[in-house]
Amino acid sequence: MCAVLTGGLLLLVARWLPIWSLKCRCRRSMLTAATHLLVLRRSGGVDVESFVNNPGANNGVPTNWRKNGYDCLADADPVEDSEPMQFHHRHVRYVWCAENEQFERVCGLDVATPTSKLLAYAHNQEQQSSTRPSLIYRHGANTVDVEVKSYMTLLFEEILSPFYIFQIFAIILWGFELYYYYAGCIVLITIVSVTLSLLETRRNAEALRDMVAYEGVVTRIKTPEGRHGIEVSSSELLPGDLFEVHEGDLVPCDAVIFEGGCVVNESMLTGESVPVTKTALLLEQDDPVFNIEKQKAHTLFYGTQVVQLRSHRLVAICIRTAFDTSKGQLIRSILYPKPTKFRFYQDGMRFLMVLSFFGAAGFIYSAVVLTSRDAPIVKIVKRGFDILTIIVPPALPAAMTVGTMYAITRLKKQKIFCISPPRVNVSGKIKLFCFDKTGTLTEDGLSLHALQETHQGALRESSLEPSPGSSNIINMEYALACCHSLAISRLQNGDVAPIAPAVPSEQSLIGDPLEIQLFLASQWVLVEAQTPAIRLNATGNRLQDLFAQQLGPSSFVYREHDQGASALLMLKEYAFSSHKQRMTVLVASYDVNLHDHEAWTGVPTPRIVAYVKGAPERIAKLCNPKTLPSDFEDVLAAYTHRGLRVLAVAGAFLSTTDLAEAKAMPREKVERDLTFLGFAIFENRVKPETAGILERLHQAHIRTVMITGDNVLTACSVARSSGMVPANAPIFYACVNGPTAFLREDEEEPEDLDSGLVDDAPGVVFKDEEDATTVAQDAHNIQVDVSHLLPWGVRFVEFPHLARDRPVSAWYSPPTGYAAIAVTGREFGTIRREHPQFYQRLLVSATIFARMAPDQKAQLIEDLIALDYCVGMCGDGANDCGALKAAHVGVSLSEAEASVAAPFTSNTPNISCVDTLMREGRAALVTSFSCFKFMALYSFVEFSNVLILYWIDSNLGDMQYLYVDLVLTLTLAVCMGHTAAGPRLAPKRPAGSLVSPAVLVSIVTQILLNVGAQVAILEMARAQSWFQPLHALPDSNNIKCYENTVTFLFANFIYVAVAVAFTSGLPHQAPVLHNYSFIAAVVGLTAVNVLFIAWPTLFIRTTLQTYIIPDWNFRIVMLGMAAAYAFISVVIDRVSTNSTTFRRLIKAVFYKTKYKNAYKQVARDVISDDWLQISSKSKSSSV
Repeated sequence: MCAVLTGGLLLLVARWLPIWSLKCRCRRSMLTAATHLLVLRRSGGVDVESFVNNPGANNGVPTNWRKNGYDCLADADPVEDSEPMQFHHRHVRYVWCAENEQFERVCGLDVATPTSKLLAYAHNQEQQSSTRPSLIYRHGANTVDVEVKSYMTLLFEEILSPFYIFQIFAIILWGFELYYYYAGCIVLITIVSVTLSLLETRRNAEALRDMVAYEGVVTRIKTPEGRHGIEVSSSELLPGDLFEVHEGDLVPCDAVIFEGGCVVNESMLTGESVPVTKTALLLEQDDPVFNIEKQKAHTLFYGTQVVQLRSHRLVAICIRTAFDTSKGQLIRSILYPKPTKFRFYQDGMRFLMVLSFFGAAGFIYSAVVLTSRDAPIVKIVKRGFDILTIIVPPALPAAMTVGTMYAITRLKKQKIFCISPPRVNVSGKIKLFCFDKTGTLTEDGLSLHALQETHQGALRESSLEPSPGSSNIINMEYALACCHSLAISRLQNGDVAPIAPAVPSEQSLIGDPLEIQLFLASQWVLVEAQTPAIRLNATGNRLQDLFAQQLGPSSFVYREHDQGASALLMLKEYAFSSHKQRMTVLVASYDVNLHDHEAWTGVPTPRIVAYVKGAPERIAKLCNPKTLPSDFEDVLAAYTHRGLRVLAVAGAFLSTTDLAEAKAMPREKVERDLTFLGFAIFENRVKPETAGILERLHQAHIRTVMITGDNVLTACSVARSSGMVPANAPIFYACVNGPTAFLREDEEEPEDLDSGLVDDAPGVVFKDEEDATTVAQDAHNIQVDVSHLLPWGVRFVEFPHLARDRPVSAWYSPPTGYAAIAVTGREFGTIRREHPQFYQRLLVSATIFARMAPDQKAQLIEDLIALDYCVGMCGDGANDCGALKAAHVGVSLSEAEASVAAPFTSNTPNISCVDTLMREGRAALVTSFSCFKFMALYSFVEFSNVLILYWIDSNLGDMQYLYVDLVLTLTLAVCMGHTAAGPRLAPKRPAGSLVSPAVLVSIVTQILLNVGAQVAILEMARAQSWFQPLHALPDSNNIKCYENTVTFLFANFIYVAVAVAFTSGLPHQAPVLHNYSFIAAVVGLTAVNVLFIAWPTLFIRTTLQTYIIPDWNFRIVMLGMAAAYAFISVVIDRVSTNSTTFRRLIKAVFYKTKYKNAYKQVARDVISDDWLQISSKSKSSSV
């Protein structure tokens, strides 16, 4: 009834304010009887959700589940009333936990599930069947459905927004005011705008749906040994289900591999184009809780494609379904992006509220004026609402997005693709940009630089010359031949790519480029179980037959020598993980005499060997200390200081010769008492573009930070060679006092040989770079004079003067130099937990973060944002997905046109895209500012023009409104946004707030100038002898009069002048003269305005309802005043935005009492407290 009485307005308010709708339709009740609940989001905003299966309100399976897409639920057994209450919010399910008395998120088997329990699901499929109805109720259908709404639904959602409701109201009002032409044009423009918006929204939704939609047939099996399963729809999979995956299939859910291995293409998910090898999850001795981040090598992710099987069968256990999967969560982040707290958008809404207050004041003014003239109430109301439609321009939202759309188009031409347009403007305010190292700052591919192997207790360069007949197989050659997870690529017809008899070609191998380099150096031949005999030479063919007959289909590597052939049969692989920083393989070694045919009658007893490769500090801890060469640390430091990547290699015989027993050994037993074999050294060159781009960022006062999982010494070397830190700046390491990582046995945290101090005192200290290589022998702190050095990160902080505070020069004197600060992942975690104050200072000072795990990268980004940095992140999309999503602006370097890994995807394989993106972002932000200010001033010019005419009971005419709002304003706003980005990043960032003192002074001054100019020109006209004042008719709009003619014709020049004044140009945009469309619009519209004054034809006067000004002298005066107004307007804006003196005056008047950004206060504490000097001198410092 209320909705009817209010003409549907109440329904609109309820739609815009869900909490009001809930309070009107429902009443508070006990939880057991509730049908709806109010969801308050931490990020802001509210939603109203309905309960599913609340026993007190609705029993059984809801009847609308089928229509919502849960077909399998409607066919399932009815849900018992004992099932807990459930509600769905943004594709996440929550169930009531009676024990904790709260709603908890429905999770898969990836949460708090021990590995043993997870693997046990493979043997408990019968129990899984018995609980299936309950699991269906909790997890629902395994589909990632992106709703593609019908055009009618999209139309209603679009036109029911506050903006279009206001637009409809305005059109109706203009119809009553007899502005038919103007209303008709606005209707036409609105229809075109809505149509384009609907098409774009629908196209984006369809593209996203097509990118993620998948529903195929999978084979669900009841036992691991079962060869025949049940073919079911992938939508029916549930956590705990055992299913088989075939070559070429898309993975239907997140799953852990139970049996077999494969090569997977994860480019859609991560942006990484290199195929990834996956192996089966094995039970470890300590039975850890399954962690999907640490067990990525054993996890298949939804939507990725199995390029190739590495076994005859691939069986997996489903652990997450639908929107709980990794890809589902990324899709949710696209559908429901985290609100961007960008001041420009927030200030825009505040400014609209201010305009609304002016509109209300204008309403009151018009009501008072018209009432004094005894105007009818209908006219008073219509004129009052007309004022509201003038002060809030209908084209404002469209004008504000013009710059962003132009920027996205220009970015696309430079192969930078955007899936989140609002982030374009945000990129214009970046203050700190983080970079991954490998593949981002440096070349993606690694070239093998050298091999060092142990010889008589020292390291020497190795040539990997074969040693025929040697019984010592614990050597570098054997290790490099088998310690990998490579596969042989297949052609599209299923055949195997050709392989040379002696050495396989690089193009025929799939896997990590680093492993390909090592394997090619060994000059062995890889044979997989599925390799056709036609592709092998005689030796390979006979070995394959022998192993197949005796042991079943097997993968192995071999090489021929004079006495026969050596073969290494692959038994088991412990995949590389960022947590353990190593990989291990178990192989069975066979030596066969090719000339002794009796040797081919059976497989001889093998020697079983474990080969390990990984981070030197990790491998060293696993080796027998007696096997470590005496120059281990010196050689390692020599290579890492040069920016080379170093892998250590080790091996050991197992105590058994039984293959089954060897496979059953836990990893901890295999990886102990190893023999150190040597180093593999790779050269990872800095990309040619890197140094130049970093220098540009530094010149623009953009702080740069490196976040890498690589060795800290290598990271420091790359930082120096790339120019991220000055070449002559000393580098300090943030360390926690305690045993060195080299000597510790802690397996819980990633550790580094090059971090830590031999000291048991508590606290945090800095250690000099030179000490990092000798920490095992020398526990002394540095003796470097740092009294006049500042951390490099602080250099990019600008400190404004605070009121009632000492001048900046009193506590900040220019330093004699800078020192770079580096921290490793282990110390990062410890300092963050135990030393929060030190941690904050580290965040504003450090430049290099090395040995960082993927979750630590994301955490670092979030902590920098918490200090009010506007943060960008650029990575290759592989291990950087979390950080790319956490940053305000994430840029993924990928060959894909667009991926869900980041808001921006660049096909350009270097960081030049960062410079391009920031320049375009600044240009878009400046354009948005210019358009907003122009539209605001345009509304005020028209507003003041109309108020002046209301005083004499006149108004603007239909065609006059049409000319001003569409021909003048829309043309200028669209052309303003066409200005390209500036050639270089400027040190001063563009303004980010519409309510900053400088912007407000500029707008207020322009408003006052406009009002004064219009009043002045009208008074000058009234003083002329030819001027005839209006004699208003009570039942007419009284449009045609000299007051209207003079103010309308003069105001037309004001619109053009304001557009010119607010068009910025350099430094953030290209010179205005290069925007040819805007120059043409300004010249053309100015010429038309001159024509209206100087030579108005009868058609012009009739159409615009104006008089001809009889006095040529007054026409010239009007043109002269217009030119003077344009000059003064441009000067005012340039002074308010560019004048240093004016900015100082503004700061003196609108002084600050505290820093707006938290990081500035922390940086000030770093400087004023001599933090670097104190921390580097005292081991017990905990500041």
